[in-house]
Amino acid sequence: MAFPTPSFAHLKQEDYENVYEPAEDTFLMMDALEKDADFLKERRPLLCVEVGSGSGALITFLATILGPFSHYIATDINPVAAKCSSQTARYNGFTICCVVTDLVECLIPQILGKVDVLIFNPPYVVTPSEEVGSHNIEASWAGGKDGREVMDRLFALVDPLLSKSGCFYLVTVAENKPDDIIKLLKACGLLGEIVLMRKAGREHLSILRFVKENGSNQIAGKFWVRSLDAHLNVIPFGAIVVLSALLDHGLRKRSVRQAESGCDISLRETREESRRQRLTKQVPFAKAVVLIAVLFVVSVIPYMICVLYEAHCSDCNAQELFLIVMRVSIALTFISVAASPFVYCVCIPDLREGFKILFYGKLQGENFILNRLRRNRWSASGSVPVIYL
Repeated sequence: MAFPTPSFAHLKQEDYENVYEPAEDTFLMMDALEKDADFLKERRPLLCVEVGSGSGALITFLATILGPFSHYIATDINPVAAKCSSQTARYNGFTICCVVTDLVECLIPQILGKVDVLIFNPPYVVTPSEEVGSHNIEASWAGGKDGREVMDRLFALVDPLLSKSGCFYLVTVAENKPDDIIKLLKACGLLGEIVLMRKAGREHLSILRFVKENGSNQIAGKFWVRSLDAHLNVIPFGAIVVLSALLDHGLRKRSVRQAESGCDISLRETREESRRQRLTKQVPFAKAVVLIAVLFVVSVIPYMICVLYEAHCSDCNAQELFLIVMRVSIALTFISVAASPFVYCVCIPDLREGFKILFYGKLQGENFILNRLRRNRWSASGSVPVIYL
């Protein structure tokens, strides 16, 4: 699946005087991320970090692939580059956190073991060592001896930074000795491979991808944890259904009992007439239950479909729609729960009268003192039956 390249129309020529302009190495990394789109989505990353973000092209493109469910952090030692990264993301409809720091210095130890995707387009050009460490545009290409002086400093942090299912993408040239880098990080427990290569002018560019040795097992575990979490969302909604059913059963049972206790046994109707009266008594409850069930279905079903689909699919492109539907469904669920007592009051006349007694102390024009009321007995005046709900 093809993903759109981020737009850089907001960046002017004067911006590129202080910030590295997207070039062949940038677009090669984009191609590698696009090629690995399914691989990345299967890992369901929560935290994505780009070191040395420059114009913000790569972190914005990664956000295009993964969508709004992930959190994005971009670091750069150049303050102008950090500002451009933020502008690029915002211009393309995404939000990223931009931090001015050397590599990830100020984010440690907060993000240790939490980074799911780490990308780095380092300064890889072979230069004299004294050119390394600038805070200006020179920092985007000056790599020192073998072009490795900056990236070697990050290599020691890659394994501690990555989560158990995390992955690391790195841009290199032939002068950086990619095979040696793969061997170096393998000693740290990271399995590396070249996922894409391209010749650009005199440069032989390669994109390296690293994962932890037990990363595949961790992906499966992470999937089932998310799937279980999604299914556990059924529990509170199921509890609402059960409580509503119990409430309805209790109200109907109490109403029938009160109707029978309010009549003298000698005045009881025939069995068929009594049955008819009981059924008539239960009609308002049936209406209330139907209305509450409709409210519940309208609010819960769309939410559960979105949650379960998001938990099981590996290529969910309508993520923004999922978020909107889930938020609306959650709001409707709370509304349906809050509306249940009012639905019962609207549908059941006896319940309305009971609330009048409770809040106003009045029923059909008669005044009652609540502390004198007794369960299933006549009122103090002896003329009006008291209904307890």
